[in-house]
Amino acid sequence: MEKRHPARIPVCLETKLISGTKSYTGVIGNLSKGGVYLETVPTKSATPFIPKTRLELKIQIPSKEIINLHCKVVWLHTKKTLPHGLTNCIGMEIINPPSEYKGFLKSLH
Repeated sequence: MEKRHPARIPVCLETKLISGTKSYTGVIGNLSKGGVYLETVPTKSATPFIPKTRLELKIQIPSKEIINLHCKVVWLHTKKTLPHGLTNCIGMEIINPPSEYKGFLKSLH
């Protein structure tokens, strides 16, 4: 059977999501050649990220280098995390991954 998606690599990396003038903190749970899954830190309200929203991710990799990724929201799921509020789980497509990101992915294999 043919695989439908690139292999996911489990990670635990802090990231900053930027949408316009607002920024959010999150943790990346897995990465692939063309996608990212992350969860935001608990907030009091759901984020306004509907599918196709474009975001910038700033990822600090273990070498302390910051990689900027331009992404598009594919899906969003919000869950209650009592007593802290809401956690937003977001699946994103990476738009034109930069060479630094591709090199970082290779280093994880």
